[in-house]
Amino acid sequence: MAGVDISNSTIRNQVDQRKRKPSQNLDGPENETEMKNNNKRVKNDDPNNSESAVLYAINTLTEKVNSVFDSLSSRMDNLEKKFEDGLSEKIADAVRKVVHEEFGKEISNFKKQINQDIGNIKSDLDKLTKSYAEVANPSANNKKCNIVIKYLAPCTIEINDPSATMNTVNKLLRDGLKLTDIKVSQAKRLTPKGKNKTGLIIATVDTFEQKQKLMKSKSSLKKSKNFANVYIENDLTPEMRNNDNNLRQILKMVGKERNFKVFGGRILPNKAKSVLNYLNLDIIGVCETFLKNDDNIEISGYQWYGHNRKFKNAKTKRGSGGVGVLIKVEVLDNFSVSILDSSVEDILWIKLSHKYDDSNNICFCVCYFPPEGSSRLNDGEKLYNDLLQQVYCYQNEGFVYIGGDVNSRCGSEQDYIQGVDDINDREIIDVSSNKYGDLLIDFLTSCNLCMLNGRADGNNDFTCVSKRGRSVVDYVFAPHEQLDMCTSCDVYLMSNLRVDTGLNFEKSILDHGPIVWTVNMVNVKKDIACDTRQAPNTDRPRYNLKRFPLNFLNNNKHIQDTIDKIENELVTNKDINSAYTEFVTLIEKEMKDTVPVLKTPTGPSSNKRKKSLRKPYWTEELTSLWNKVCIKEKQWLKCKNCTNLRRKLKQEFCNIRNQFDKLNRNTKRKFQLKEQDNLSKLFQSNNTRDFWKYIGNIGIANERRQNIPFKVKTDEGFSSDVDVVLDKWKTDYEKLFNSGDNGNFDNNHLDWVAGMILHYILSNWTSSLRRNKSRNTSESPAKLA
Repeated sequence: MAGVDISNSTIRNQVDQRKRKPSQNLDGPENETEMKNNNKRVKNDDPNNSESAVLYAINTLTEKVNSVFDSLSSRMDNLEKKFEDGLSEKIADAVRKVVHEEFGKEISNFKKQINQDIGNIKSDLDKLTKSYAEVANPSANNKKCNIVIKYLAPCTIEINDPSATMNTVNKLLRDGLKLTDIKVSQAKRLTPKGKNKTGLIIATVDTFEQKQKLMKSKSSLKKSKNFANVYIENDLTPEMRNNDNNLRQILKMVGKERNFKVFGGRILPNKAKSVLNYLNLDIIGVCETFLKNDDNIEISGYQWYGHNRKFKNAKTKRGSGGVGVLIKVEVLDNFSVSILDSSVEDILWIKLSHKYDDSNNICFCVCYFPPEGSSRLNDGEKLYNDLLQQVYCYQNEGFVYIGGDVNSRCGSEQDYIQGVDDINDREIIDVSSNKYGDLLIDFLTSCNLCMLNGRADGNNDFTCVSKRGRSVVDYVFAPHEQLDMCTSCDVYLMSNLRVDTGLNFEKSILDHGPIVWTVNMVNVKKDIACDTRQAPNTDRPRYNLKRFPLNFLNNNKHIQDTIDKIENELVTNKDINSAYTEFVTLIEKEMKDTVPVLKTPTGPSSNKRKKSLRKPYWTEELTSLWNKVCIKEKQWLKCKNCTNLRRKLKQEFCNIRNQFDKLNRNTKRKFQLKEQDNLSKLFQSNNTRDFWKYIGNIGIANERRQNIPFKVKTDEGFSSDVDVVLDKWKTDYEKLFNSGDNGNFDNNHLDWVAGMILHYILSNWTSSLRRNKSRNTSESPAKLA
């Protein structure tokens, strides 16, 4: 080459050197160092040096070859990757196409077969004119005109004849719903599951329009006296009932049963409603109304009777205290309302007089006592004494109920005298007590009232819950004898009512929650059937036995006829009741014909009978204090001139009255404790005869109950059911009076004994009449018994 002289020996030496080191990496650190040194030598040497030029050229060529090799490697890697990706996509597309073609054919064939089967089924259904259910029972599935009636008691005819259920249902439609143009075509009573329960009635009306009219009128049953507890519903299929039950169970499991309801197989939201609509109350007592002067409360559907405070604190803009009663308008259809007493501040008595039954009158009292330490000047003893006096005045006007906020905490004290009063214990949740609580216990034990909170069935809870704490200061009181009438008593927390009703309070949640109690006025047990005291009969004449005639029972013909009738009843019919009736008829007829009749006095003072104040624990000290109370009361009432003197006399009357009430309570309590100690000593002495005799002489437990206990002992325990009690009495008396004949005596002996007994009874009865021991013929049954 021109300009470059390259000797063969030099090139050969370089090639031999590279062959001797074939495994040496050209890129190693040693070669790099050598190349750098060679470069330096080439640069330092003369450019005409051919050996240096060749080495430089070879190094440059090596670098270029390495760069080309790297680029070729990366290009080959990229080509391989692209080839693999393209190959995978093509394979997937091919597989997808094959699968789609194969499965598409199978799916289309399956769809054609399904559509063909459905078409065949539809054609078969269209050919059927009646289903098996319609052929077997054509009216079984026809529930469109059916209704279900619950808790409808059977009438007398239905008890003996089950087919008379239609008459019972028609009576409900006629008397309860006032639907005289609707009658049921079918009615069947199902067998009840319980022993003392009434079975469901499935009835059918003629048309669906009649059913719609009937369902719209069913709400009027609440106002009916005889059908208030009867319910009418639609007749649902088992599938629909199961579906509704399942939906309710689902709502209960997710905790939304209060926010939603199940109606007609659908879940519907509960709309927010007022507390009054939610609780559906008939009579509402309100404490702390904060009304002034003659202000009142107006609520749609209720009538207000209020008692506001006459004087209020000058620093307050609104009123303070105050009580009132809201009565539902529907209640006024059966009751007439009047205010009994509003003379005491924050105590209101109203009377609900039943328009058709005087035995169902109600006396309701709502009261509010300010708490201890209140700015309002109050005296706890005076408040409870005033309330006690009012209870004594109105306890015979009707069923008494007292409710309100009395700010009294009784703790664990019982509200009755243990060992004397026969009532169950109450559930105690507030163990704190205060001074007002002790006064409340004294008040309840004095007038024989008890708390319904925690005693009647229902939810018992704290009546006042606030940031300061929780307590039971609101109560409902009722006499011991009315506990059976109270079916439930529930205490509601305002937080729970907020959740149940969906209401939002403007400022804050109220502290005091309502107490709701239910009274059963329909099935009230009348004491007349078990009353041992006979009410005076105004139609029965009163005879003047002081002018008893000598010709009494001198009519031998009447006497012989009566003896023949008595013997006929005893021998032939074996009916002692009819025989006794014949004898009473004879006595009454003779007295009516021969004995002169007294003139019955008329006027306002004819029926007045003084009530004795004498009690077993009464003392001379109580008599002296009572006389002083009467004197002070008369002096205060007669003073009408001087204001200062009248105020002084009133204060003296209140002081002496408080002394008398306190001494009366203490004396009664000491007497009862003494009697309990005496009973305990007699019981421990194992002298059962004296023990029961002593109990009979006390009579404390039955002081308020003048009637025979309407309770009998059965195999399952004690029962107060009317039918069970009467059946038990009937069976026992039948066994007592209709025992089998004793074979030890013959008929002649029995006739002789019967004749002697009859002669003895007639002789004693006649002699007692002559001695003026009997005032009227009503005493003759007791003599014979």
